[in-house]
Amino acid sequence: MANFSKEEVAKLALLAHLDVSDRELDALHHDLNQIVGYVDRLEQVDVTGLEPMQHAFDAKNIWREDVVQPSLPQEVALQNAPHRIENFFAFPRIVPTKKGEASAIESEDIE
Repeated sequence: MANFSKEEVAKLALLAHLDVSDRELDALHHDLNQIVGYVDRLEQVDVTGLEPMQHAFDAKNIWREDVVQPSLPQEVALQNAPHRIENFFAFPRIVPTKKGEASAIESEDIE
């Protein structure tokens, strides 16, 4: 059974860019060793003759026919839009723009 040291767990946390306290490191150390121990136990199970499976139960996709149907009319789709510009939904930009670049929709345009 693999047993990780606290130093190894701290290095893994560093590589994963996780900022963990000493208390969290103790918990991670314990949990990681528990998980690896469980995987070690699973490796001891004899699976000779068992078919590989994707799910624990027999799951099948039920596909519908791909039939062209009329879509929702644009005016109906937009009727409850709180803000719109022409025939489009409008909302304030939520990602920063490049410095000096104007956003396509300014928040004051939405209010």
